[in-house]
Amino acid sequence: MPFNLFLLFFSVINLTSCLNVAFMAKAVSKEKSDMAKKESNESTEWKAQVERAERKARIARMKGSQGKKKKIGSHRIWKKVLLITTVCLLVILLAGWLVIRSGIIVRKVSALTVNGRKFSASDLNLSIGNIAVNAQLGLVFTEEFQETLMSPSPYAPDQTLRDLLIEAAVSQLEYFAATSADMVKVGFKPTDEQNKEIEAALDAYEKQMLQISEQSGRSVTSILEMYYGPGTRLKAVQSNMDENMRVSYYMNSIREAADVSDEKITAYYDEHRDDYDLFSYYLYDFKPEDSNLEGDALTEALDELEAKANTAAESLRLKPFIEAVSDQLPEEEAKKLLESEDTLLQRKKKAAMLTTLFDFVKDSERKKGDHKVIRGAKQVTLVEFVSREKDDFRPYSVRHILLSKEGHDGSQELTQADYDTLKIEAMDVWQEYLDGEQTADAFSQLAKEKSKDQGSASNGGLYADITSDKSAQFVKPFREWCEDPARKPGDTGLVKSQFGYHVMYFQGHGDEAELTSKIRETLRDEHVNAWSTAIMNDVKSEQHPFGMKFVGRIHFFKALFSKEDKPAPEETVFKID
Repeated sequence: MPFNLFLLFFSVINLTSCLNVAFMAKAVSKEKSDMAKKESNESTEWKAQVERAERKARIARMKGSQGKKKKIGSHRIWKKVLLITTVCLLVILLAGWLVIRSGIIVRKVSALTVNGRKFSASDLNLSIGNIAVNAQLGLVFTEEFQETLMSPSPYAPDQTLRDLLIEAAVSQLEYFAATSADMVKVGFKPTDEQNKEIEAALDAYEKQMLQISEQSGRSVTSILEMYYGPGTRLKAVQSNMDENMRVSYYMNSIREAADVSDEKITAYYDEHRDDYDLFSYYLYDFKPEDSNLEGDALTEALDELEAKANTAAESLRLKPFIEAVSDQLPEEEAKKLLESEDTLLQRKKKAAMLTTLFDFVKDSERKKGDHKVIRGAKQVTLVEFVSREKDDFRPYSVRHILLSKEGHDGSQELTQADYDTLKIEAMDVWQEYLDGEQTADAFSQLAKEKSKDQGSASNGGLYADITSDKSAQFVKPFREWCEDPARKPGDTGLVKSQFGYHVMYFQGHGDEAELTSKIRETLRDEHVNAWSTAIMNDVKSEQHPFGMKFVGRIHFFKALFSKEDKPAPEETVFKID
């Protein structure tokens, strides 16, 4: 009980303390509130006094010396109008300069429309830049080349080089637009691998431009503008590359769709065999001793030569061609001719023959031994037909090890002693091969170690995929060994030539005859040409004069106010392949 009384007493004391604190806090709060109101009233009164003082000062300034209100001067209004106008004009000029400098106008203004697709002046400039680079003309969009663009065109003296480039660019874009539209029409899509190639090409181009920029100290944009004109940006060039690669893939698909079956190839050969067959014949040109003869003197000399050629032709019934010809020559010339008998026999196609000669040998009734005398403007030719055959040449690959005298390049004849020494060396190398693994790799290693042929030694003595044209460039003994009809992969042997001795290794033939490959490619070309003609027949193209002003030019105002270009008087000649 006493403990409960103690708790009650303690609670009363606490309650009394809390009430005292609350009353004190309220009193303090009221005192602060009264002080804040007093300060607020004083601040408001002070502000009002300041405003009244400022208003009186403004009124005083507006009054004249008589105490009356001043009139507002009109010149002050015009000053403000002039200032505002000047500022606006400067802003407009600055904005205009920025627009011109950025090339927005060149990028946006239409210069050409092809089947509804619009190409800007910048698009044509991009095409011109590519044409100029491919033709190795230089950087078209530089100050130096702008003057060159005024040079006469090599094809039309009344046109400038700029006109020529524009014509080429327009034709290129017309074909590009037609091809691109056809690609979209048929729904062609590049393969995943082709898309990767496109991405890699775009990435490589960007890196290349950044590298050039770093090396030259120029920005990428300024470099591109030298190549492709004002306003050119990297993304625009990459976009153009992207579409061009897609179009290229599409055209390849068109090419691969051509009918190149064996039946088609055979039919094409039968129709064009005159263009592909090989004609063998003996030929000799009787020429005047003085090659500078003209007029009557030349006519008289040709008459004498024609008589000799006819005499030789008549004796062909009884003598070989070389003897019939040599009988009509001075002793020294006849001797030289007999030593170079092989030069008289020729084996050529239509493309390598004169028209008069081809007309003689191509005759379907032509038979071996037929001959003809052909009189030309400077010589008289005697020809004797040997044969006509289908060209069954197959590309081949061959390795060789050349054993030659140190420092010898074939321009001087080797002595018999030289040949004897080189033959021994060649036999030793050949035997070393035969004693080894007898593989292409083993031969290749020997060639790297022993061959004197600088053109092939580092590649193991290999000449790969030799066409008929390349084979004809080999020395005769080398060529004849390779073209032997009995030749098969792995064959080896020794060949003597003007260079020394060759240890030979035949790698093998190609998969098919060269003629078959040529006809197949021709059929594909004709298929693409027919397709191109079809899509180009529907092309409708329109050039826009205002936009064309900015094509091939770098100065905006010169282009804007330019008139028709006239060729400069200098006779600078350029050609575009």
